[in-house]
Amino acid sequence: MHNFLERECRVFTRYLIGMEPDAYVIGKYIDYHRRAGAEPIASFDRALLNAAMAARVLMWIADSYTAAFRRNAQLRRKLVLVLALLECRPPYSDHLDTPGHLSAVTAILSLAGQGMAFGLGVAASLVIFEPVRLWCAIKAGGGRSA
Repeated sequence: MHNFLERECRVFTRYLIGMEPDAYVIGKYIDYHRRAGAEPIASFDRALLNAAMAARVLMWIADSYTAAFRRNAQLRRKLVLVLALLECRPPYSDHLDTPGHLSAVTAILSLAGQGMAFGLGVAASLVIFEPVRLWCAIKAGGGRSA
C-alpha cells in the first residue's frame, strides 16, 4: 500500500505542476492516508482512479469529469490533498504562487485556450466515463448511481 500511495503522490504532483514531489510531500501524503484509514471506494471512483493512474491523458479526462460532474469523487479529493501539500512546501508553493509573465492579451488567449481544453476534456469524459458509470451503477444494484 505504501508504494502505491507514493506512486499516486508522484503521478498527481507531476500532473498538477509538472514536478516531482520531495520526500516530505510524499511522506505527508502517505501519513494522511494512514491516519484517515481506509475508506470504502465505490466501483466508479475506483475506475476513475485506475484510469487516472494509467495515462496522463486519462488523468486529464478523469479530472475534467470530476470537476464538472463529481466534485466529491475520490480522485478529486486526492488531487486537492496533493495541491494543499504542495501549496505549503517550497519550492512547490513558489511555483504555484508565482504568476506568469503574460501580457493582458496573452493572458486572455491563455485563459480562452484553457477553457476550450476544459470543454474538450468534459466532452471526452462523457464519452469515456458515462458508460463506465452506468455499468458500475448496474453492477451495484439496479441502475442506482455508483
